[in-house]
Amino acid sequence: MARKAKIIAICFFVLFALMVFPHNLQAAPTEWEVEAIQGAINAGNRAEADYREAMAKAAEAFVAGDRDECESQNSLALDAQVAMIAARQLAIDLADQYYKINVKGTPTYDPDYGGDGETDAAGNVTIGNDAFRSPGWLASTKAHEGVHQNQIAAGVGGDFWTPCTRLYHRTEVEAYDEELRLDGEGAKETGLTEDEKRDLKERRDYHARKMTAAFNHFPTLEGGGVTPVSGDVTTAFAFTIEWTDRDNDPPEYAWVFVDDQRYTASQADPYDVNYTDGTTFELDCITLPAGSHYYHFEASDGVYHARFPSTAEISGPSVTLPSPPPAPILKLPTNMSMVLSLTLRLEWNASTGATSYRLQVATDYTFTNLVLSGSGMTDLYYDVPLGVLNWNTPYYWRVNATNAGGTSGWSDYWHFKTAAGL
Repeated sequence: MARKAKIIAICFFVLFALMVFPHNLQAAPTEWEVEAIQGAINAGNRAEADYREAMAKAAEAFVAGDRDECESQNSLALDAQVAMIAARQLAIDLADQYYKINVKGTPTYDPDYGGDGETDAAGNVTIGNDAFRSPGWLASTKAHEGVHQNQIAAGVGGDFWTPCTRLYHRTEVEAYDEELRLDGEGAKETGLTEDEKRDLKERRDYHARKMTAAFNHFPTLEGGGVTPVSGDVTTAFAFTIEWTDRDNDPPEYAWVFVDDQRYTASQADPYDVNYTDGTTFELDCITLPAGSHYYHFEASDGVYHARFPSTAEISGPSVTLPSPPPAPILKLPTNMSMVLSLTLRLEWNASTGATSYRLQVATDYTFTNLVLSGSGMTDLYYDVPLGVLNWNTPYYWRVNATNAGGTSGWSDYWHFKTAAGL
């Protein structure tokens, strides 16, 4: 509660300052006004840190089975989240007043949005966590989204909202141009740092390059396939495709869709930067459930989209269950042994293809009177704890093996006897 009170106190201080120190509408934001916005940003950052800390502690308490502590930390997290949202929204409102970079309607803060900002097709602006880098960056982000609102009002639509189109990149260039222009404009001067201006210019230049669709060639995807073409549920399959781009552009993304599930393919040779003669991308070492499967590939150079095959799907791979493993062969203690301890290690040899083992120990060879039974073992041994075996008693033990295809028969049983004891 002390954390929440601290953050709310900061917010009330900034609101009080707004009433005491009215803003000069003809001047750029004063140093105090910029500090007021920064104070709200800092308050939001502290509340976010408190929120994440409380959520982490709540998760730890949940795992530990401490219900009271879990509920207490969840309550603290909720308080911190409320304070964080209030502080973030306050920073947005202060930027409205001091920078006079207003957008239509009221921008809203979304704690789940990780980017700077976005404008939906209806013109509603959402401000994300990345916008709170600095007061100037927050104001600049709002200016960016204001350009998108004007573009929508002018009738720009359709593929404006579809990345990798010429129109999409053009609208982004216009928005970043406005951000760079405002950085040095009188009352709206955002006062970005050199690093922030460099970041904006890099983003703007990226979209400018992608906007030149008239001079961009269509990339191609060829030779897509999977190896091996069949296997079982333990088989590691590799999907490969060859990307060719006459402009020597790497793909912005390279995806493999297996049974409609999207996976990201990576460049097989990261040093092969000549994309004009074909470069292999791969999705390596994935396992699949038993049954028939299908797949296709997609990639883009940032302007045009490529698919292989151009339509439909490729059938494969065919996946079956593996054969059950053979029964294990016991190892130690050797058959008909006399053991001198009530804590001993039972060992067996690996069974080909096995993923786990089951062990039984009984006082009779029909294993009616079990003293120990365990399954799901992945080691090739089991340490019998104290309290299971008795002195001067004969025991019989056996092991079987399991994988996705089934369970083996039992091994030959072996016999040992504990010593007479003290």
